[in-house]
Amino acid sequence: MSGKDIGWSSFRPMGNEARYLQDAFESGWVSGGGYVNRLETELDHIFAGSKCFAVSNGTSALQLAFQTLGVEAGDRVIVPAFCFQAAGNVLSQLGAEPVFCDIDSSTWNQTVDTIKRAMTDGVVGIVIVHNYGRTAPSEEIVAWAKAHNLWVIEDCAEAWFSKYNGRYVGLFGDIATFSMHATKTIAAGEGGVVMINDHSLAERLRLLRSHGLDRSKTHYLHELAGNNYRLSNLLAAVAYGQLECRSKIEANQKARMEAYYRRLNGHWAFELQSAIKGASDNLWAVGLRLNSHLLTISRDQLIAELSKCRIETRPGFYPASALHYNTRYLKEMVPVSEAVAKDVVVLPCSSNMTEDDISYVCDELERLLNTYSRQASPHSFVDLKSDRSTTKKLTAFLSSLGKGDGSFRYFQNRNLDVVFKHDVSILLENEAAPIGYGHIETESGVSWLGIAVAEDYVGKGWGKLIMTKLVNAAMHAAIERLNLKVDRTNVSAVRLYQSFGFVAVETKSDDKALHMERALVAAK
Repeated sequence: MSGKDIGWSSFRPMGNEARYLQDAFESGWVSGGGYVNRLETELDHIFAGSKCFAVSNGTSALQLAFQTLGVEAGDRVIVPAFCFQAAGNVLSQLGAEPVFCDIDSSTWNQTVDTIKRAMTDGVVGIVIVHNYGRTAPSEEIVAWAKAHNLWVIEDCAEAWFSKYNGRYVGLFGDIATFSMHATKTIAAGEGGVVMINDHSLAERLRLLRSHGLDRSKTHYLHELAGNNYRLSNLLAAVAYGQLECRSKIEANQKARMEAYYRRLNGHWAFELQSAIKGASDNLWAVGLRLNSHLLTISRDQLIAELSKCRIETRPGFYPASALHYNTRYLKEMVPVSEAVAKDVVVLPCSSNMTEDDISYVCDELERLLNTYSRQASPHSFVDLKSDRSTTKKLTAFLSSLGKGDGSFRYFQNRNLDVVFKHDVSILLENEAAPIGYGHIETESGVSWLGIAVAEDYVGKGWGKLIMTKLVNAAMHAAIERLNLKVDRTNVSAVRLYQSFGFVAVETKSDDKALHMERALVAAK
């Protein structure tokens, strides 16, 4: 057992933070001062082509960004429903309206497709959030936004030094914001950064940051109705000391996250957050999404049990729809955000963690998951394409469909050998018995998904497991869009597909089958 408490996060000096802090204190410049300038200059160097401004915290960075872009009461801005709700809260305070878009079920970030579905009249911009340091497809989102005359803010609070297609996140939108809270990659206790990529906005931001005053002209003459968003020179000294050691911080952070993934990837009890193709992610924290139906313990109970082992974890972000004050803003359902949020556990990400600490966290997590497993033996997937003898198992499964046979009619007019032509074709086995089937089949350039679950196992979460397997396989195969058909009367199946981001496609209302589709991002 670990001989210490393992906190979820902690601040760790990495270099000259204490010396710089003392120097700033003794200089007498405890408000503005030289370390603010040094910090901003170094950030300008790292994020080449941008102009960076240090501010008091990450949330004030967002507020300053909105004000710089001229957000007014009544304006609408698209933000993800699953994230730390700083952007949505600030918009509400400004009298603007957050329009919540859903997320991708594998990456836990918004995509062009989820943003399109949320688009409505009066939208002036988009906020991209890179949850837990996983990169959202910024390049594609920004291109779509520009085509629709929308500005883009990237909220990079959790994504310091993550890259997409070789560029740091934050360099894609008009403005980016960062947090330097004590838990973040670059930490100063409190602090934030606003990064301007559209240089025409820089002077307005500079004025808004400091009461609307330009002291180089005259004192106390307010040119704009600004505020005080400035960062203390003392905190800037700490942040600058951290930034000097960014290579070391990055290396340590990546080593921790890779250790988690080596140990936990492919675990039967949960899914890890997926990366997209082109991403080089500097993960701030590792989140896992429980396969709750396989456990006799809830997410919150698991967090409590880990706490008894002196391991501090966190739940996933509450979705916007769970916050009572957002009721008036919810124009669209956000089923994926709600499904992801209730099952996510975020593991300790402290910079003080050792390899032994990570091993202890993983050992205790796996012990608890095994203790509270519903399964007598682990489930497994069989690749039907790998061995022609597996069609016997498929035959056995089809005979077990029972009442489900009426809603899964795929093999009624097809030979079983068709599975060998599929992109993906799998059987799910539990205790050596086939209990579920899934496939992806491309016909005339359209990729179709189909699943079925044996009658005795319907409604117990096995469909979710098959869907996860198929969606991830499609992402890795760079399939751009999945389609499916489901009986309109099969309400539970429709809800399952909605929780994976599938939406109804306009068809004749008298059709028995409902056509649904989902756009995909390619997996790394």
